[in-house]
Amino acid sequence: MSSLQVGAPPGLGAAALLALADARGDGGDALRGSALDAARAGVADPGRDGDLARYVLVRLGAASDGGADSRRPTAVLARARAGAADARDALPAAAAEDPLVGHLASLDPALRTLLGR
Repeated sequence: MSSLQVGAPPGLGAAALLALADARGDGGDALRGSALDAARAGVADPGRDGDLARYVLVRLGAASDGGADSRRPTAVLARARAGAADARDALPAAAAEDPLVGHLASLDPALRTLLGR
C-alpha cells in the first residue's frame, strides 16, 4: 500500500486521515492504512502531536496505552480512548478547552457519549 502524503505534523495528519476514513466508511481502508503509518511516525513526539498519534493508534487497535498522564487536552483524548477512567471523566473539559479534541471525540463512537451531546 502506498502512503498518502499529508502536509501536516504526523499525529495531526493521522487524526485527519482517520476522520476522512470514517466518513468514507468501508471505502476508507487505504486512508486508515495511511493514518496508521502517519501515527506510527508521530508517536515519539512528546507533545500534542504525539498525543494525537497515540489516539489514532489506540483507535485503530495498534496500541492499548494512551500515553502518560497529562492535563494537555490531546493527552486526555488519547487516554480516554484507551479507557483511562480519569481521562474519560475529564474529556468534556478537555473538549471545551481544545475544539480539535471536541471534534475528534464527537466523531468517535466510543467517546461521543462522554461529551453529553
